[in-house]
Amino acid sequence: MVHGFCSCLIYRAWVVVAALSVCFLAWYLIEKTKLGAYLRAGIENPQMVQALGISVPLLITQTRGKSWGLARGWIALAT
Repeated sequence: MVHGFCSCLIYRAWVVVAALSVCFLAWYLIEKTKLGAYLRAGIENPQMVQALGISVPLLITQTRGKSWGLARGWIALAT
């Protein structure tokens, strides 16, 4: 088992890879999926999205809750 400088480099590399993966996943979800289209439309014109039968407050609340959960996971990894 390697201790010291090398293990710190491996940890930092893992953190960078994990952060880039989460950033790519967030970008993909927002830009390329139906959920992202609903979110973008709900922010731009909530009345139109609600006319389509989508609950905008529920959609935003669920998205905010999931992002808070993701942030809590990152805080747990950092400590």
